[in-house]
Amino acid sequence: MACDTFVYWNRGVKPTKDEVQKALEDYVKGLATDVKWLVDRWFVTLPGAPSWPFQRVGHATEAQRASWLENATESDGSPRPRWFEVHLGHDNIDVITRMADEVTNNVAHGFAVLMALAWEGDLEE
Repeated sequence: MACDTFVYWNRGVKPTKDEVQKALEDYVKGLATDVKWLVDRWFVTLPGAPSWPFQRVGHATEAQRASWLENATESDGSPRPRWFEVHLGHDNIDVITRMADEVTNNVAHGFAVLMALAWEGDLEE
């Protein structure tokens, strides 16, 4: 599942690019395998393969299982890596997940919440 969580700084107090990077690095310290900046955003790679908590539970439909498998694997059948992005806008950040599992979505969302609290930003989900 893909999620976008925006944090807007409308009160004039916003973190610098360097502050966002340091907060992001410290937030995923010991967890992320890579944090890199490319053009206008950071890409954060998390360890492990995506998981779906209901993969082995009987009430899941075949369509749900097929959708999970499609999101969790590359076209060659290998596991898709876990990652999220933090896009730096003029007065906001957008914390983005694409085809992510619940673990990745929750780690990414937690960073957005932390940034909103630390810099008195407005969280928009």
